[in-house]
Amino acid sequence: SFNAGSLSGGIWNATGVLETRPLHDFTTTTIIETRCRNTGVGGNGAVLAINADRSGGVHTTLMTYLQRQADGTQTLTLLTRPTSNTTKALFTRTRLSNDYVRLLLLIDAQNNVVNLWINDEDQGAFTYSTYTPLTNDRFLTLYADTSTADFDFIEVRSTTN
Repeated sequence: SFNAGSLSGGIWNATGVLETRPLHDFTTTTIIETRCRNTGVGGNGAVLAINADRSGGVHTTLMTYLQRQADGTQTLTLLTRPTSNTTKALFTRTRLSNDYVRLLLLIDAQNNVVNLWINDEDQGAFTYSTYTPLTNDRFLTLYADTSTADFDFIEVRSTTN
């Protein structure tokens, strides 16, 4: 259940985990847009993770970590999972402001490519790995990892074939 007390002025202070339901394979072009900030130093910060492109017994996991640094700036890292136990950084951007950061992920499941935009600036397209999942985690999730984070909004769109 969602804790409505974690909302303040339309902002969600990530006090738990928010997941998309019902389960979805995300096998077509998927567009994810969010605006968030990490408000405390530590852990992986404001986290967005999606298990997508699930077909033929494999899928991908894509994650963004927005981490507040000791100097007050934020660092964004885009990661994938080559296996269920390992992660690989695809892109890192440092010295982002301490304000909200707008992220846009465009997942092209037909070509195993994800395109990343930060604050309306194209950061490039990156090839991601697929692997055989150990669980049936077919959703997008948002949370704060070992710190505090605020999410202004999240929008997930998946095209039809």
